[in-house]
Amino acid sequence: MRKITIFFAAFLAVFSMSAFNQTAKAQGVVELSGWSGYMLAGRVNFYEGRFVMNDNATYGGAMSFEVGRNNFAEISYSNTSTTANFYPYRTGYSPWVGDIGINYIQIGSVQKFDLGGPVEPFTGVSIGTAILNVKQTNVSDIWRFSMVLKGGVDIFLTENIGIKLQARMLVPMYFAGLGFFVGIGSGGSSSGLSLNAGALALQGDFTGGLVMRFGK
Repeated sequence: MRKITIFFAAFLAVFSMSAFNQTAKAQGVVELSGWSGYMLAGRVNFYEGRFVMNDNATYGGAMSFEVGRNNFAEISYSNTSTTANFYPYRTGYSPWVGDIGINYIQIGSVQKFDLGGPVEPFTGVSIGTAILNVKQTNVSDIWRFSMVLKGGVDIFLTENIGIKLQARMLVPMYFAGLGFFVGIGSGGSSSGLSLNAGALALQGDFTGGLVMRFGK
């Protein structure tokens, strides 16, 4: 997890310096938000069996910078700590269960729709990396390209503080030859799980939280 923290901190610092500089020039709006909710974690079907990531609570946050009228550049991070199960289809493989962490680091665009009141619907799209952290020794994190689609609403209770409600579709976590399953076979000769190509584990979450607005 140290690698995840260092990467996110460095990425956040570089992005923040550039974005705050552009925001200061444009005298735009900056928004900070945090949320929690429930994640549908998904599954992957292998030739040897089914790998299921169990649904669980998720947490995250974002910084958004206005770059155009009602359009924001956004960087976000979310984390889900849960368990995963492997259910074998074939002999020679044993059931497996373990703790995992699912992390998303994204950068993208959010479009808001000004209705002339405290309620502001929004949609967004972002790209970045999905990181699967298997919490056992001698297992490396798995990094994959990801894209996130989302929609929701900000409900401002005051000029600067509001409630954020959103739903996201997380696409994908991409698996091909998961080497961390070395030794999972009961016969002791397995070297991983096989796929003819790749597999997408579609994920999604439903969250709520707070949003704070500065510069307006």
